[in-house]
Amino acid sequence: MYYGITDYAKGGKVVTITNTGSGILSLTNVKVTLPASLFEYVDEEISQEDVDKAAFENGFISATLNEDGSVTYVMSKDKYNAYVAELAMSIDKGLEELCNTENSTIVDIKHNADFTDYTIT
Repeated sequence: MYYGITDYAKGGKVVTITNTGSGILSLTNVKVTLPASLFEYVDEEISQEDVDKAAFENGFISATLNEDGSVTYVMSKDKYNAYVAELAMSIDKGLEELCNTENSTIVDIKHNADFTDYTIT
């Protein structure tokens, strides 16, 4: 059974709560869909078996290879928060390396908390 509830949070942002499969609405799991464009540079075509393996290796609850080539992962809220923190650290490290490369004309790159606004000097 599938439930979708959309509501408006502070600041007009849309919040969607989706049942993750057991018939019981879950507020502790998060569904994340990665677009097919993230997988364009993979040498081989991705299979459902591949995304299942990645889900298992990363401690996610489930994974679905969608018809459009995107991949939807279901994970606990704690796993999601850890995943986002890891991605943030990876982005920061990459930006730092970009500034510190030999002959770089970039001195510093700053961004806001949700990585949507960057200042490059």
